[in-house]
Amino acid sequence: MTPRIKVLMIIGVIVLCLIAVLYVTSELIILGGFVDLEDQNMRQNVHRATDALSDDISNLNSKTGDWAAWDDTYNFIEDVNPTYINANPSDNSFITINVNLMVFINLSGNIVYEKAFDLENNTEIPFPKSLHEHLSAGALLLNHSDPESPDLTGIVLLPESPIFLASRPILKGDGKGPSRGTLIFGRFLDQVEIDKIAKMTDLYVTTGRIDKPLPSDMKEIGSLINENAPIAVSVREPQSHTISGYTILKDIYGKPALILRVDTSRAIYEQGKKTVNYFLATFLLFCMIFGVVIFSLSDRLGISKIAHKQSEERYRAVVEQASEGIVLVDAETKHFLEANAAFQDLLGYDSSQIFGLTLYDVISGDREIIDGYIQKIKNENNNFLGEQQYRRMDGSAVDVEVSANVISYSGKDVLCIVVRDITERKRTEKMRLEKELIESANRAKSEFLATMSHELRTPLNSIIGFSELLQRGIGGKLNDKQMHYIKNIHTSSKFLLDLINDILDLSKVEAGKIELVIEKIPVEYTLDETISLLKERALQHKIRINKDLDPHLEFIEADRQRFIQVFFNLLSNSIKFSKPEGGTITIAAKKVDDMAEFSISDTGIGIKPEEIDKLFLRFQQADSAISREYGGSGLGLAITKELIELHGGKISVHSKYGEGTTFSFVLPISAKKPH
Repeated sequence: MTPRIKVLMIIGVIVLCLIAVLYVTSELIILGGFVDLEDQNMRQNVHRATDALSDDISNLNSKTGDWAAWDDTYNFIEDVNPTYINANPSDNSFITINVNLMVFINLSGNIVYEKAFDLENNTEIPFPKSLHEHLSAGALLLNHSDPESPDLTGIVLLPESPIFLASRPILKGDGKGPSRGTLIFGRFLDQVEIDKIAKMTDLYVTTGRIDKPLPSDMKEIGSLINENAPIAVSVREPQSHTISGYTILKDIYGKPALILRVDTSRAIYEQGKKTVNYFLATFLLFCMIFGVVIFSLSDRLGISKIAHKQSEERYRAVVEQASEGIVLVDAETKHFLEANAAFQDLLGYDSSQIFGLTLYDVISGDREIIDGYIQKIKNENNNFLGEQQYRRMDGSAVDVEVSANVISYSGKDVLCIVVRDITERKRTEKMRLEKELIESANRAKSEFLATMSHELRTPLNSIIGFSELLQRGIGGKLNDKQMHYIKNIHTSSKFLLDLINDILDLSKVEAGKIELVIEKIPVEYTLDETISLLKERALQHKIRINKDLDPHLEFIEADRQRFIQVFFNLLSNSIKFSKPEGGTITIAAKKVDDMAEFSISDTGIGIKPEEIDKLFLRFQQADSAISREYGGSGLGLAITKELIELHGGKISVHSKYGEGTTFSFVLPISAKKPH
């Protein structure tokens, strides 16, 4: 066996081993990257489909709002004028605004007018009776007695078909109240609507109802979708050419209603396979050429030139495809010699403009400083790495990270500069620093308040204790004037201690350091316990406290101490701002779905409309004159609001000046216990 054959065999074995290694590596890295890209693309397609559905619902809500805030509709709901019916909810109106049904409901919950229409056949159809179950008194869709009530939109599952609904309060043409009822528009989410969305997004879209038997793939994948992973991607069969993305659509009540599936071809994955095969085929071809070169020494020079040219082309292709800007600059004249597409796009120039510029035209800074950097790199053969500002063609500045070094190009020294846009990184870093400053300030404030509260509580508790002992006559009998002074000292000290406790509670809420101890507490017993704490104060103000409790609301999961604190603050407010002749306070509680609604109504002095917005602000009271007369720190309602929201609830107030005030708030009956 000749040496030439031996060399050729060794080269062949090495090539085969390299091909095997490259095949495994490319399958894991390159093809794996295409699989990740395919997954990301599928998730974007699911978002596109859900965005299209959201746009449909938003469009329906906008049309509902146009009709609901209209003087003709406002008058019709009151006088049921037949002229309005003949002129407005006609067949042409349904076709024009693209809806399947309309329902007009007054404040009493009675349906004034309803109509359903088949948009495909352009004919009126019977109104779906199953929708009436969602329009009963107290239903979520009819919660529009307040003109400021939020719009309600979403999906409702009817036996006939899923349907998009939009519910708006019926108001005057200027959008003001009082509300006279509710207007509901609906559009069936049938196959026609799904096909329209599919055509709009250029995707194949299907849906499955959760309340009915689902296809096996939807049933299996549905269990994998949750709040942390709202979208799931799956290839239904190992050799399938289709990939599917799934997500769950919730109904108007926040419950899962439909599973949306989007199907697309696996074009990205197939392209990945082709890329891997092309890469391996190219490598094999290169190895064969290399073997021929070794075998045929006579062609060595020619093959070397070809290899050099191929290497240069590959290098140019890599530079052009790079995401960072890459540019070659003459170290003497500072003119641009080469610039890839990324660099041109970064500065806004095209190839015909960029090569007429110098480094001075794009770098913000003094020429002497720029020349100094370049000279230092040339003398020390050093690599420059730092941040600079470049000027775009439009004159705006962009923050960049620059890496530069000297290379030999066409027989002369040139600067090879790699530029990366760091605008987003700068913005993120600025936000991080601002956040750290805010957190540091909050920690310092909380520590200061905690320290000051401790330092003030100790002497105040002593003052309160000794003043109580003096009032009991422990230190000897006091005359009337002395007793009056001691009572003032005791009252003022108690007020200061309550104020300090309120400030400390508020600082804990702001710092997120209040830990709720969630437990199952009896509603009526806990309310009675709170009332007993204020019984004497109520008698002094001639206040009678009534209760109106829903027997179905027996227990609620909440922090017992904070629950009592909320009611104590609200009841104290009602007693404090009562009229001189006394009055009544009514505590009401009822169960609404999975929420508990509470209200405290009084017949006190009430609040002026322009002062209501100040109620929940810290250290503020509705009226400075009232503050001077009745006292108070202005923190009680602010703490109450924070505690209710900490439980996942919401508080509101309704008042009529001179007649009384009602504070209402809702809490979830079953609370999520903290980890």
